[in-house]
Amino acid sequence: MNNDLRNIGSNIARARKKAGLSQADLGKELGLEIGAIGKIERGLSKDIGIFRLVEIAKICQTDIHDLTENHPEIKEYLFPSQTKDGVKENSQNETSAGIDWDLLDSITTMIGEIQSEEGFRIKPHKLGGLIRLLYNEANTGLEITKAKVIQLIKLAS
Repeated sequence: MNNDLRNIGSNIARARKKAGLSQADLGKELGLEIGAIGKIERGLSKDIGIFRLVEIAKICQTDIHDLTENHPEIKEYLFPSQTKDGVKENSQNETSAGIDWDLLDSITTMIGEIQSEEGFRIKPHKLGGLIRLLYNEANTGLEITKAKVIQLIKLAS
């Protein structure tokens, strides 16, 4: 899996450079030290997960698929399969790892739009938790409204 982490890391470095960001810039946005960014980009950080990747993709103005190169084995490592009674469930929007990318993208887009419209600035280290909370709620059938997201952003800011 180390090669996969290196691939993700080099993709992150490429996306960061394409966005015109330094490691320090990306670290500041994520609430991480420059050394941590270097470890991520060299594939030495094993604790990178979906929510950190979503943050990086948004900051670098790219797609999470570009960061993971659409390798199923990488996604399986990052997002272990979700099964019900031992059988994988897949909708048309889910990968084999059970991530609904359209839902994830719509949540992160909504958060970004609300931050821009309302002038909120959520701390990067709290963004992952907010995305995770909203994603889990949406997956259980709860409606995600703009008012609810605004309230949660205010709490996280």
